[in-house]
Amino acid sequence: PPPPPPTPPFPYTTLFRSRASVNEYQARLATEQEAVRYVPLLVDMWPAHDTYRDRSGQRYVFVFEPVS
Repeated sequence: PPPPPPTPPFPYTTLFRSRASVNEYQARLATEQEAVRYVPLLVDMWPAHDTYRDRSGQRYVFVFEPVS
């Protein structure tokens, strides 16, 4: 695999592998439609996400789904 970019490891792992497991859930990158829907809720819960995006130029939004 290519060397990891200067980002947190969870987004890199999920982007590179398409999915990552967290306890009984799998995470995947949100679709554009999901990101539009969930980003305002995310920023309400964690305002620093906008600061992170402003500083890094990147936005990672993940959807967690139960593992069946």
